[in-house]
Amino acid sequence: MKSSELGALPPEFSHEALQALVRIGTAAGSVTGEQVAHAMQAAEVKPKRGRVVLSALGKHGIEVVMDQST
Repeated sequence: MKSSELGALPPEFSHEALQALVRIGTAAGSVTGEQVAHAMQAAEVKPKRGRVVLSALGKHGIEVVMDQST
């Protein structure tokens, strides 16, 4: 990701796992809740910063689709 793109994102997005999530979401228009959870775990995002990450994805037009499996 270009540094200019990162400038509009919270600092958590400096981690490769979250950058990859943005690339996937930008291409597909959405990511799954499972993808978000894995990326946030890999980036060691603290639980109270999770909403910031989700909000940033939404502001970039990336929908988070919750898994429908039961």
